Amino acid sequence: MRWPRHAMLSPAVRHAAGDIAPLAVLFAASGMSRCMISPMRLAQAILFVNDLSRMKAFYSALLGLAVIEETDGYVRLDAGGGVVMLHAIREPPSPTPRQDSFLKLAFHADDVIAVRAALLAQGVQMRDPHSFGAATFCDGVDPEGNIFQITTR
Repeated sequence: MRWPRHAMLSPAVRHAAGDIAPLAVLFAASGMSRCMISPMRLAQAILFVNDLSRMKAFYSALLGLAVIEETDGYVRLDAGGGVVMLHAIREPPSPTPRQDSFLKLAFHADDVIAVRAALLAQGVQMRDPHSFGAATFCDGVDPEGNIFQITTR
């Protein structure tokens, strides 16, 4: 399938975009000023977990996310403007941190250093904090090896 106006794009854009290109690339390259769909909002991020009760305790008790909904198969947590859903899976747990995962949940904190210290005191594995411009951030590891981040951004 070819997107509308695909032939009007420069060869370099067609090569970068391929036959199926994101609408934003096509709109920008073709000079169209607006997208034809309403802007999307992230509804929720789903994290597949092996031990639902343990992960619920971590994200609700230690990170302070309130439980919105809970069933035998999933827990939905209020992440302050978004939702994190913990969804049970039935696979063996990973023995090492999932650094190669394509997902990292990042949570806002006014004081990353203080939150890091509090999490370390609770036994959470935390990495050293870093700054980039005005933002401070720090990665941690949840009970199943997923990397998460606390950030001032």
